[in-house]
Amino acid sequence: MHSAKGHGFQLALAFSILILALSSCVHLAESFGIVPKKPDISLVDFQVKSLSVSTIDVEVVISVLNNDHRELAVDRLSFDLFLTDTKLGVGSIAEKIAVLPNAEQRVRIPIALQTKELMGAAMNLMSGKAKENARIRGSADITTWLGSLTIPFDREFSK
Repeated sequence: MHSAKGHGFQLALAFSILILALSSCVHLAESFGIVPKKPDISLVDFQVKSLSVSTIDVEVVISVLNNDHRELAVDRLSFDLFLTDTKLGVGSIAEKIAVLPNAEQRVRIPIALQTKELMGAAMNLMSGKAKENARIRGSADITTWLGSLTIPFDREFSK
């Protein structure tokens, strides 16, 4: 007679082995070019374009690095922008971006930031409660020869 505890352990072990096998298969499939390699998406730079009392217009530069030997088509890119862990704004672009094989494409995305949130991040910096860094967290919809994929990303940037 099997105990419920023993059955749960066997189920967990089988599930762990299945996950490990599937992750190995995906890695092998990427290595042999069966599945497209995921692009690297990161924050390159951001520049202030204009200021007002309530908003600050910023241009964010995002890098999309195509690690595959096939052309990559980014259909949509959206992200949240953080400074010192304070969410400043949301950026998105819905126009198609073509990235050549094994190449990098930089995309400029305008964002209107709220002055109130930016001042809060600046206060955290001046008080020493936070380090000077920017971060983007979002996702990109890409079209591959296998179909459409959504790739999440979360990158930090320090100047």
